[in-house]
Amino acid sequence: VNKEDWFNIWIMQQNRISHSSKNYIPEVMIPNFMDIDAWGNEHECRIQPEASAVADFMITQPGSTVATSLCEGESKDKYCGILEVVAVNNETKSRLTPIKLETVRPFIMDTIVLEALGVDCNDEEAVIDILTITVNEMIETSKEKHSKTNKNQPKKPLIRLRVEYR
Repeated sequence: VNKEDWFNIWIMQQNRISHSSKNYIPEVMIPNFMDIDAWGNEHECRIQPEASAVADFMITQPGSTVATSLCEGESKDKYCGILEVVAVNNETKSRLTPIKLETVRPFIMDTIVLEALGVDCNDEEAVIDILTITVNEMIETSKEKHSKTNKNQPKKPLIRLRVEYR
């Protein structure tokens, strides 16, 4: 059996990124005869196939379809994809077409450093003012990201503001 006679898909629900030595699968563990690896369990959507750093296969990482951990990777747009595989002149070709998910609750994440903004952390009123302004700006940003075509998308955003102070 020749590799060229088949299109091999590896689908895995496991961490791609090392958070410790035992809770992920390194790319080197995936058989080199694979054509594409659909990597689940990671939050960030990286739907466009990327070349593996260690082998000849491609990797797609669809990410979670809803924000589950309020991390930075969750704040990016969410996609699913249609993988088309065809044989052309005895060669297998593939194409992944991303489809933006339009019913995902908008999630906006930002960080502010009070000291860098010249805000005295001991001035409660100044802190409340800058936080109010920043949250309102984040809400406006979520309105811009909101789907204009899909009335089923939740209107209330998820907002996470990290505040650094000394």
